[in-house]
Amino acid sequence: MRRPLLLIWALALCYSCSLLACAQAPSAPAALPQIQTITLERDCFGCSTGSRLQLQSDGLVSFTLTGKARHGTVDQISQGRLAAGDFERLCRLLQAQGFFELPERIEDADTQDGAWTLISVSGPSLDKQVWRRSEKAPAALQKIEAALDNLKAELQLQPISR
Repeated sequence: MRRPLLLIWALALCYSCSLLACAQAPSAPAALPQIQTITLERDCFGCSTGSRLQLQSDGLVSFTLTGKARHGTVDQISQGRLAAGDFERLCRLLQAQGFFELPERIEDADTQDGAWTLISVSGPSLDKQVWRRSEKAPAALQKIEAALDNLKAELQLQPISR
């Protein structure tokens, strides 16, 4: 008597498992990598200053105009805070634009000197950089740079005393 009930129960369980396997839920968005810092640097050999914008996941922002001794300029550092949600939006943009799949160097073979840009993203198990010296940047990289520039323009940075 118990064997037929056990067999029926096992068949019912197998049938319900097969139904669950066929009825797959829509795929969830890919998880964001754990990013702690996003940095945008720009410079060139002949420029009197470069710049470095560093955004941290805790909302702290540091902006440095990098001085150069040969031009008689010194570093000027400002700090501020990101608005709530800005860092996560940038992380999502990085992922949506395929930043982590971009090559590490983008350069024009005809350009040997001139302005360059470096975007660095880091976290506990993450260290990705994309360096470019070319006006022919992929559209995805242009969108990321534009988003960082727009965010910097909105920030209220305060110079720090040294």
